[in-house]
Amino acid sequence: MSDCMITLANVKKDFGGNPVFNEINLEVLDGQRIGLVGENGSGKSTLFKLMIGLDTPTGGVITRRRNLVVGYLAQEADPRMEQHTIFEAVAQSSPELVTLSGRLSALEAQMADPEIAAAGRMAQVLAAYSKAQERFESLGGYTLEHRVEAVLAGLGFAAAELHQLVGVLSGGEKKLVNLARILLQQPDVLLLDEPDNHLDLLAKAWLENYIRDYPGSVIIILSLIHISEPTRQAEI
Repeated sequence: MSDCMITLANVKKDFGGNPVFNEINLEVLDGQRIGLVGENGSGKSTLFKLMIGLDTPTGGVITRRRNLVVGYLAQEADPRMEQHTIFEAVAQSSPELVTLSGRLSALEAQMADPEIAAAGRMAQVLAAYSKAQERFESLGGYTLEHRVEAVLAGLGFAAAELHQLVGVLSGGEKKLVNLARILLQQPDVLLLDEPDNHLDLLAKAWLENYIRDYPGSVIIILSLIHISEPTRQAEI
Protein backbone atom coordinates (compact mmCIF):
# COMPACT_ATOMS: atom_id res chain seq x y z
CA MET A 1 0.00 0.00 0.00
CA SER A 2 1.32 3.45 -0.98
CA ASP A 3 2.26 5.94 1.72
CA CYS A 4 0.01 8.97 2.14
CA MET A 5 2.03 12.12 1.55
CA ILE A 6 -0.59 14.86 2.05
CA THR A 7 -4.18 14.64 3.30
CA LEU A 8 -6.88 17.30 3.10
CA ALA A 9 -9.99 16.69 5.21
CA ASN A 10 -13.02 18.97 4.81
CA VAL A 11 -10.79 21.90 3.88
CA LYS A 12 -12.36 25.23 3.07
CA LYS A 13 -10.92 28.64 2.32
CA ASP A 14 -12.51 32.09 2.52
CA PHE A 15 -11.12 35.50 1.63
CA GLY A 16 -12.87 38.32 3.46
CA GLY A 17 -15.87 36.11 4.07
CA ASN A 18 -16.10 35.14 0.39
CA PRO A 19 -15.73 31.36 -0.07
CA VAL A 20 -13.12 30.16 -2.55
CA PHE A 21 -13.85 26.46 -2.04
CA ASN A 22 -15.53 24.31 0.56
CA GLU A 23 -15.27 20.72 1.89
CA ILE A 24 -12.20 19.67 -0.13
CA ASN A 25 -11.13 16.08 0.60
CA LEU A 26 -8.00 14.71 -1.03
CA GLU A 27 -5.27 12.15 -0.39
CA VAL A 28 -1.96 12.41 -2.24
CA LEU A 29 -0.30 9.00 -2.32
CA ASP A 30 3.36 8.24 -2.93
CA GLY A 31 4.09 8.08 -6.66
CA GLN A 32 0.68 9.39 -7.68
CA ARG A 33 0.01 11.69 -10.64
CA ILE A 34 -2.87 14.16 -10.24
CA GLY A 35 -4.11 16.74 -12.72
CA LEU A 36 -5.87 19.67 -11.00
CA VAL A 37 -8.48 21.25 -13.26
CA GLY A 38 -10.73 24.26 -12.75
CA GLU A 39 -11.74 27.66 -14.06
CA ASN A 40 -9.52 30.69 -13.49
CA GLY A 41 -10.14 32.03 -10.01
CA SER A 42 -11.53 28.74 -8.71
CA GLY A 43 -8.75 28.42 -6.12
CA LYS A 44 -6.26 26.00 -7.71
CA SER A 45 -3.17 28.05 -6.82
CA THR A 46 -4.64 28.80 -3.38
CA LEU A 47 -5.04 25.06 -2.81
CA PHE A 48 -1.34 24.56 -3.62
CA LYS A 49 -0.38 27.25 -1.10
CA LEU A 50 -2.47 25.51 1.55
CA MET A 51 -0.87 22.15 0.77
CA ILE A 52 2.66 23.50 1.14
CA GLY A 53 1.83 25.59 4.22
CA LEU A 54 2.18 29.05 2.67
CA ASP A 55 -1.42 29.76 3.65
CA THR A 56 -3.82 28.39 6.24
CA PRO A 57 -7.33 27.03 5.64
CA THR A 58 -10.41 28.70 7.04
CA GLY A 59 -11.63 25.28 8.11
CA GLY A 60 -10.69 21.62 7.92
CA VAL A 61 -7.38 19.87 8.48
CA ILE A 62 -4.28 19.41 6.31
CA THR A 63 -1.69 16.82 7.33
CA ARG A 64 1.66 16.05 5.75
CA ARG A 65 3.93 13.06 6.16
CA ARG A 66 6.73 13.69 8.62
CA ASN A 67 9.86 15.23 7.04
CA LEU A 68 8.03 15.60 3.73
CA VAL A 69 9.89 17.66 1.10
CA VAL A 70 7.62 19.54 -1.30
CA GLY A 71 8.74 21.40 -4.43
CA TYR A 72 6.37 24.20 -5.42
CA LEU A 73 6.46 25.89 -8.81
CA ALA A 74 4.50 29.13 -8.48
CA GLN A 75 3.33 31.39 -11.28
CA GLU A 76 5.69 34.10 -10.02
CA ALA A 77 9.45 33.88 -10.58
CA ASP A 78 11.89 33.77 -7.66
CA PRO A 79 13.53 37.24 -7.39
CA ARG A 80 16.44 35.90 -5.30
CA MET A 81 18.12 34.47 -8.41
CA GLU A 82 18.28 37.73 -10.39
CA GLN A 83 22.06 38.22 -9.98
CA HIS A 84 23.00 34.62 -10.75
CA THR A 85 23.56 33.06 -14.15
CA ILE A 86 21.05 30.48 -15.34
CA PHE A 87 23.52 27.68 -14.64
CA GLU A 88 24.40 28.99 -11.17
CA ALA A 89 20.75 29.45 -10.20
CA VAL A 90 19.94 25.83 -11.03
CA ALA A 91 23.19 24.34 -9.70
CA GLN A 92 22.56 26.04 -6.34
CA SER A 93 19.15 24.39 -5.99
CA SER A 94 20.68 22.04 -3.39
CA PRO A 95 22.05 24.14 -0.49
CA GLU A 96 23.75 21.09 1.02
CA LEU A 97 25.69 20.42 -2.18
CA VAL A 98 26.84 24.04 -2.30
CA THR A 99 27.98 23.82 1.34
CA LEU A 100 29.74 20.49 0.75
CA SER A 101 31.53 21.81 -2.33
CA GLY A 102 32.94 24.70 -0.29
CA ARG A 103 33.83 22.31 2.52
CA LEU A 104 35.77 20.03 0.16
CA SER A 105 37.67 22.98 -1.31
CA ALA A 106 38.63 24.19 2.16
CA LEU A 107 39.81 20.73 3.21
CA GLU A 108 41.84 20.36 0.00
CA ALA A 109 43.59 23.62 0.83
CA GLN A 110 44.36 22.30 4.31
CA MET A 111 45.79 19.07 2.86
CA ALA A 112 48.21 21.16 0.78
CA ASP A 113 49.26 23.23 3.81
CA PRO A 114 52.61 22.01 5.27
CA GLU A 115 51.69 23.49 8.64
CA ILE A 116 48.80 21.03 8.92
CA ALA A 117 51.18 18.10 8.44
CA ALA A 118 53.74 19.57 10.81
CA ALA A 119 51.07 19.93 13.50
CA GLY A 120 50.08 16.28 13.13
CA ARG A 121 46.55 17.15 11.98
CA MET A 122 46.66 15.55 8.52
CA ALA A 123 44.86 12.35 9.58
CA GLN A 124 42.02 14.42 11.03
CA VAL A 125 41.74 16.50 7.85
CA LEU A 126 41.80 13.38 5.65
CA ALA A 127 39.03 11.77 7.72
CA ALA A 128 36.88 14.91 7.42
CA TYR A 129 37.53 15.05 3.68
CA SER A 130 36.56 11.40 3.21
CA LYS A 131 33.30 11.92 5.10
CA ALA A 132 32.39 15.08 3.15
CA GLN A 133 33.35 13.44 -0.14
CA GLU A 134 31.15 10.42 0.57
CA ARG A 135 28.15 12.64 1.30
CA PHE A 136 28.85 14.80 -1.76
CA GLU A 137 28.95 11.72 -3.98
CA SER A 138 25.76 10.26 -2.46
CA LEU A 139 23.92 13.50 -3.35
CA GLY A 140 25.13 13.32 -6.95
CA GLY A 141 27.60 16.15 -6.61
CA TYR A 142 30.05 14.76 -9.17
CA THR A 143 27.30 14.51 -11.81
CA LEU A 144 25.62 17.81 -10.90
CA GLU A 145 26.99 19.80 -13.85
CA HIS A 146 25.78 17.18 -16.33
CA ARG A 147 22.33 16.95 -14.68
CA VAL A 148 21.91 20.75 -14.63
CA GLU A 149 22.80 20.97 -18.32
CA ALA A 150 20.48 18.07 -19.19
CA VAL A 151 17.45 19.55 -17.41
CA LEU A 152 18.01 23.03 -18.84
CA ALA A 153 18.44 21.60 -22.33
CA GLY A 154 15.25 19.59 -21.90
CA LEU A 155 13.38 22.79 -20.99
CA GLY A 156 14.66 24.52 -24.11
CA PHE A 157 17.73 26.47 -22.95
CA ALA A 158 20.65 26.43 -25.38
CA ALA A 159 24.16 25.81 -24.02
CA ALA A 160 25.20 29.35 -25.03
CA GLU A 161 22.45 30.83 -22.83
CA LEU A 162 23.49 29.21 -19.55
CA HIS A 163 25.83 32.06 -18.57
CA GLN A 164 23.20 34.77 -19.00
CA LEU A 165 22.00 36.48 -15.83
CA VAL A 166 18.57 35.41 -14.68
CA GLY A 167 17.69 39.09 -14.21
CA VAL A 168 17.70 39.76 -17.98
CA LEU A 169 15.30 36.92 -18.78
CA SER A 170 11.60 37.28 -19.50
CA GLY A 171 9.07 36.32 -16.83
CA GLY A 172 8.35 33.05 -18.59
CA GLU A 173 12.05 32.16 -18.85
CA LYS A 174 12.55 32.93 -15.16
CA LYS A 175 9.72 30.55 -14.32
CA LEU A 176 11.46 27.83 -16.36
CA VAL A 177 14.67 28.43 -14.37
CA ASN A 178 12.62 27.91 -11.19
CA LEU A 179 11.16 24.73 -12.69
CA ALA A 180 14.66 23.43 -13.44
CA ARG A 181 15.73 24.19 -9.84
CA ILE A 182 12.77 22.27 -8.44
CA LEU A 183 13.29 19.27 -10.71
CA LEU A 184 16.95 19.06 -9.65
CA GLN A 185 15.96 19.06 -5.97
CA GLN A 186 14.00 15.79 -6.44
CA PRO A 187 11.41 16.55 -3.70
CA ASP A 188 8.96 13.93 -2.45
CA VAL A 189 6.02 15.86 -3.95
CA LEU A 190 6.03 18.21 -6.94
CA LEU A 191 3.34 20.92 -7.06
CA LEU A 192 3.51 22.44 -10.54
CA ASP A 193 1.30 25.41 -11.40
CA GLU A 194 0.87 25.29 -15.22
CA PRO A 195 4.53 24.31 -15.82
CA ASP A 196 4.23 24.05 -19.60
CA ASN A 197 2.90 27.55 -20.33
CA HIS A 198 6.20 28.75 -21.80
CA LEU A 199 7.46 25.52 -23.38
CA ASP A 200 7.61 24.60 -27.04
CA LEU A 201 6.40 21.18 -28.23
CA LEU A 202 9.77 19.48 -27.79
CA ALA A 203 10.20 20.82 -24.26
CA LYS A 204 6.62 19.82 -23.37
CA ALA A 205 7.33 16.27 -24.55
CA TRP A 206 10.54 16.21 -22.49
CA LEU A 207 8.69 17.40 -19.37
CA GLU A 208 5.92 14.83 -19.84
CA ASN A 209 8.52 12.05 -20.01
CA TYR A 210 10.34 13.44 -16.97
CA ILE A 211 7.12 13.53 -14.94
CA ARG A 212 6.16 10.05 -16.11
CA ASP A 213 9.42 8.63 -14.76
CA TYR A 214 9.57 10.82 -11.64
CA PRO A 215 9.92 8.71 -8.46
CA GLY A 216 7.77 10.97 -6.26
CA SER A 217 4.22 12.32 -6.39
CA VAL A 218 3.23 15.01 -8.88
CA ILE A 219 0.24 17.36 -8.88
CA ILE A 220 -0.13 19.64 -11.89
CA ILE A 221 -2.44 22.56 -12.47
CA LEU A 222 -3.45 22.34 -16.12
CA SER A 223 -5.62 24.42 -18.38
CA LEU A 224 -8.27 22.36 -20.12
CA ILE A 225 -6.54 22.49 -23.51
CA HIS A 226 -3.31 21.02 -22.06
CA ILE A 227 -4.82 17.85 -20.59
CA SER A 228 -3.69 14.58 -22.14
CA GLU A 229 -4.19 11.56 -19.88
CA PRO A 230 -3.26 12.23 -16.23
CA THR A 231 -3.58 9.31 -13.85
CA ARG A 232 -6.21 11.18 -11.91
CA GLN A 233 -8.08 14.47 -12.21
CA ALA A 234 -9.34 16.51 -9.31
CA GLU A 235 -11.81 19.16 -10.48
CA ILE A 236 -12.66 22.06 -8.19
